Order: sequence, then C-alpha cells, then structure tokens
Amino acid sequence: MRNLKKNEIGEVLSYGIHHKKKLEITKKLEVVMKKVQKCMTSKKYNLFVIGFFAGGCIRDLINEEQPADYDIFLKEKVDVNKLETAFHKKYIVCKTINALTLSIDGIKVQIVTVRYGHPVKTVSGFDFNVNKNFYNPSDSNPISNFYVQDFMSIRSKRLCVCEGIDNPFDAIYRLNRLGQKGYQISRKEFIKLVEQVRDLSKPDLGFYGRLVEEYENQHFVEVEV
Repeated sequence: MRNLKKNEIGEVLSYGIHHKKKLEITKKLEVVMKKVQKCMTSKKYNLFVIGFFAGGCIRDLINEEQPADYDIFLKEKVDVNKLETAFHKKYIVCKTINALTLSIDGIKVQIVTVRYGHPVKTVSGFDFNVNKNFYNPSDSNPISNFYVQDFMSIRSKRLCVCEGIDNPFDAIYRLNRLGQKGYQISRKEFIKLVEQVRDLSKPDLGFYGRLVEEYENQHFVEVEV
C-alpha cells in the first residue's frame, strides 16, 4: 500500500478517489455503524473501536450503487454466541459459526467473526481486486484509515483474481453476484481462480467440476486480454 502524502489530502487520493468522494463514502458507512451500535443491549462491544468495514460495500458505494449488505470485520477475536447476546433479538436474522447477520431499517449487516485482525491483514485474503477495500473508523489518520486497492477496476468493472485467496470455492460462487452487477472476468483471470481451487490440499473434484461448468459460461461476461 503506497503511503499518501499529506499535501495530497483534499485532492485525488493515491488510489484514485477524490477526497470529497471518500468523505461521502465514509459518512455513509458511519451512519450504518451508528445504527448497528444503537441496536446493542450491551456496551461491552464498541464496534467503532473494534470493528471496520471491508469488501463489497465500499466497492458498491464507489460506483454509487446500493450495497446488498455491509460487512463489518473485527480486529479481535469475538465469540459469535457472546456477540449475539449483545443485540436485541428482533434485529438478528441469522447466526452461523462465521458471522452474525442483522437487519436494521431495511439494511443488511453481517458482523464477521471467523476472520479477524488488522484491516490490511484481513483484506489480504480476499478474492478479487475490487473487493480489497476497507474503512477503519477508529483510525483518525486520513491517510491510513481508508484503502481501495484497485479503483480503476471498480469503475470499469473488471475482475482480477488475487493470489492466496482464503476460499477459492466461495470466489467461484461470488462470480454469480458480481456478474449480475455487471463485472467482467477474462478467461485468463478465470483460469487463475480455477488453478487456486485445483491447488487445494483435498479438493472435491466432482463438486469443483460442476462449479466450473456452471459458471464458465453464465452470469459474467468474458473480455479479451
């Protein structure tokens, strides 16, 4: 991540976003965080301190699209069962071992518990370049609290597959939703994803084969490279 020079603040940021646009996005995210915080019955967890936004919600806001959901990740390990008790039950939609899903004023929020740590470390295992974004509201430094890896690919809706994806199977599933949003993937990039699935220690080759067949020709547009 390239450091942003102080004299660039107020102009175009290092990742291609104007500072004014960044402020618009972060204000929207903070409104969501405040809504989530107000739904808690306990003050044990301050999400403004231990939580941060990452992934597709920032991607969609950059393109002025309504996010399907907002993913909040945590900087420290929190048991999902204990986290559940901190919220009013009427807001809880679903609980799994990986996340707690809430519905607040028509907004879907997922608090992810299976992956935690520093924002930079967290997004390092994300699948596509357009999803490697975060906003850390507890960081008062305007240089380090907001990060977008590939602004131009978000704007042009082109997918590049990242190295070392935590779960390449999920990435193949995600192609469906990204394709519906107009994102395109080249054959070269798709092969990169297939290779990461192939390199899993014990891949379910039958299931893997069906996934490849299902998504190779549907839901996303192939582009020449």
